[in-house]
Amino acid sequence: NSFMEGHDYPELKKIVESNDRCTIYIQELKRLRDLGFNSLGGWTSLDCPVPQELNTSTVVVLFDDEDVPHGKKTWPLKEDEGISPISELSDPVYRSNLTSYLEKKVEAYKDKNVLCYAVGAEIGLGDSVTIDYPLPVARDWLVFVTTTLRKLAPKALVCSPKLSVWDFEPYLDEPIKKKHFDVFLGLFDLLAIDWYSKREIPSQTDWSQLDQVSHQLNIPILVAEFGTREAIPGWNNIPGARSLVKSQKERAERYQSQLEFFASKPNVAGAHWFRWQDHYNHEHQFNKGMVKVKDGMIIPYSELTEAMKKVNEKVAADFLDEGIR
Repeated sequence: NSFMEGHDYPELKKIVESNDRCTIYIQELKRLRDLGFNSLGGWTSLDCPVPQELNTSTVVVLFDDEDVPHGKKTWPLKEDEGISPISELSDPVYRSNLTSYLEKKVEAYKDKNVLCYAVGAEIGLGDSVTIDYPLPVARDWLVFVTTTLRKLAPKALVCSPKLSVWDFEPYLDEPIKKKHFDVFLGLFDLLAIDWYSKREIPSQTDWSQLDQVSHQLNIPILVAEFGTREAIPGWNNIPGARSLVKSQKERAERYQSQLEFFASKPNVAGAHWFRWQDHYNHEHQFNKGMVKVKDGMIIPYSELTEAMKKVNEKVAADFLDEGIR
């Protein structure tokens, strides 16, 4: 997830810009394939020609770039996330801008192997089991966006907005609000969630809450983000996303236990590790990645990546034994 995004890691950006960008891209894509990864997610850049043997499916996340048509300022997402992309469709200028945005995004990926378009990342449509907008407005907006996407890209799946699921705590604190998720009913092929936890794996009680939503909507789950991060001495380890551990060994162990947990669930279609590289600049130093920069080179966290290769191969083999889900 978030492959080759270097804006928050200046040393990585320097490596990419001082070499042939596509050479670095292909080198790292080959590394991912060798580790057993078969799709890319999030804000993936795909502007280099890719050899056929390295071709991979992609999840494109919409409404997470500078060209997003914004809705009303009276519907902020969160304090640090600016203005919502959602507004009433009765405004002809907004409706036109929204259509144009979707057309441009699909055109940009028309020659790529797009698995699905996710309708936003944590944009207040089901995070913490709440909808941050009037329900009729949210429903009308989602109907318009998903209908337009299916016309523009009929072969691609359409994923729900990536929902922020933090330890499932909001799901446990109050009953599932059926009317909120009815806003999604009949519109999506996959329910996308971003899952981070202090726990090694979700408890059965936790997971049953999310199962309710999956069954209510009658669609499988895509774990669009999961991951753990070492609390590295000397780094400020911000933001931690409730998933800090003490060592790379523990990261490796949790990757295995978490991926095997997701793979064991019949209504989970796949899972994306977040992410390829660390977040490292003067403000935030945060061990998200499977690679780091050392002495001007891109180096894997070997303890983690060796475990990834082993468990990825096992999970893939298990999936083949079961048949394609």
